[in-house]
Amino acid sequence: MSSEKRTGHCLCGAVTFETRGAPRFVSNCHCETCRRASSAPSVAWAGFNDDQVTSLATRSPPSPHPLTSNASFAARADRQ
Repeated sequence: MSSEKRTGHCLCGAVTFETRGAPRFVSNCHCETCRRASSAPSVAWAGFNDDQVTSLATRSPPSPHPLTSNASFAARADRQ
């Protein structure tokens, strides 16, 4: 496994994380939500195994972003 590290955060900024190694997959999404959130025609995504991801900080409580139609993702992120 690669030792490459990356950091990131959720859309609302409440959860920050670090990933290590090569992603399991990389894909490109062009759904309406992703296009609106990024103001771009598509968004690149990378997926990692659980053991490749470390939570760095969680601001409580995370809140859903106004562009998302599924508010439950923030509640799930806060429990981890």
